[in-house]
Amino acid sequence: MRNDIKLVAVDIDGTFVRSNYTYDIPRFKRILSHMKAAGCNFVVASGNQYYQLRDLFPRYYDELSFVAENGAFVKDRKKLIFTANMPKETVDFVIDVCSEYPEILNVLCGLESAYCQRGMVSQEFFELTSIYYHRLKWVDNFKSVKDQILKFAPTVPEEKTYFYYDLFCERLKGKVEPTTSGRGSIDLIVPGCHKASGLKRLVERWVFLRNSVPLLEMGAMI
Repeated sequence: MRNDIKLVAVDIDGTFVRSNYTYDIPRFKRILSHMKAAGCNFVVASGNQYYQLRDLFPRYYDELSFVAENGAFVKDRKKLIFTANMPKETVDFVIDVCSEYPEILNVLCGLESAYCQRGMVSQEFFELTSIYYHRLKWVDNFKSVKDQILKFAPTVPEEKTYFYYDLFCERLKGKVEPTTSGRGSIDLIVPGCHKASGLKRLVERWVFLRNSVPLLEMGAMI
């Protein structure tokens, strides 16, 4: 492996894993070993929940870095380095706007878990969502959730994806930023908090640590 490549970042859905969320584990572990020897960092960068991403790499996820929840959760191996924190007033405002449109099936994404509200989505939707959110709970009211909120992940009718994307841009402007991969999936994220910002946070950390090594070694000698 070329030793001038210091970072490889991959998406998950439709990219790193097969449609059934499997991949060639022995092959990947061989590649990862070569990457580590060359000083190259492997980053999982996805809109999915950290706990789902972590479960894809059992027994060695602490060797990897993660940009999860579209940049709202950033972890470098065992060190959590950033989590977004959507203000309570913004959370409540987004909940109120979405409640005006009954066909919006909403997921509230927190640091400790993701949440579905009873009466607003079906059991079938909850079970489907649990594929992407391995920590998922029912709640009676989104506004009563006691968690640090990272983002919202509303699902809308596929043919209305960009109708709702434009609606969110207009009604939630300055509070959250909509992003979509199409097919009825939209994320409402903290402004400026996205995969690119998450990768930047990791790179800045690695540069800082690299530049700090000589000072740390000198301190050990003293």
